[in-house]
Amino acid sequence: MLDELSGHGAIDIPEKGSPEYNRVCRKVAKRMQHKWEADYKHHKERLSVVYDSVNEKMEVKQFEPDGAKISLSQLISDFVKRKVGSKNWSEGSVRNHRPKMNAMLQVFGPNRLVNEITVQDARKYAKLLELLPPSFSLKGYDDLTGLTPKELEGKHKQTLDVSTRREYLNFAKSLFKFAIENEYVEKNPIISGIIPPKKENVRDQRLPFDAGDLRLIFNAKTFLNWSRSSPSRFFIPLLALFTV
Repeated sequence: MLDELSGHGAIDIPEKGSPEYNRVCRKVAKRMQHKWEADYKHHKERLSVVYDSVNEKMEVKQFEPDGAKISLSQLISDFVKRKVGSKNWSEGSVRNHRPKMNAMLQVFGPNRLVNEITVQDARKYAKLLELLPPSFSLKGYDDLTGLTPKELEGKHKQTLDVSTRREYLNFAKSLFKFAIENEYVEKNPIISGIIPPKKENVRDQRLPFDAGDLRLIFNAKTFLNWSRSSPSRFFIPLLALFTV
């Protein structure tokens, strides 16, 4: 660098190899180092601004899911069209599922954006179903809009059967699964924890006797002697044994 400056007559350079020459070299090197550090800092700050700008645009895109553009009523409409169009549902199926659709529209709101429906909303819906009476739409609950669980607490001795509640919540879960598949929402608000367990099979509960008890009751010698005098004694226990 000093040789180039000397060749252009920019400065007077001491004799090469002299102590003065070495001092000048150190000063020039130090000044060049400062310049490089300043240039590096400047370019790094500019790159950081560009990176933040790009990252901000990416984040905005990431947090603008399509669910921000679709309402619950539109989602249900699309879901029904898909089911009917794929031959999974008949018109009768649509009629059978209509009460479930109406209940969701009334509780969540038809114009509610689907990506705004939360797990907490789903818990409220499950609690309402737990407290509503059987055939609730025919018993003064044809519109659930604005209804809260607090209003139903202890109001009805007989409430919806577990199987019915499972059907309503499983329908809702399938609807939001469809929403996930279409990238309207990221997660399903109808979590498994709010769906009641499947009711035990009635067939498994029909007899209060175990296998040993049944062998004693229907022992051929004992049973035939006991039922010999009456046909009803013979047939009724057998019918009870094999009838749910």
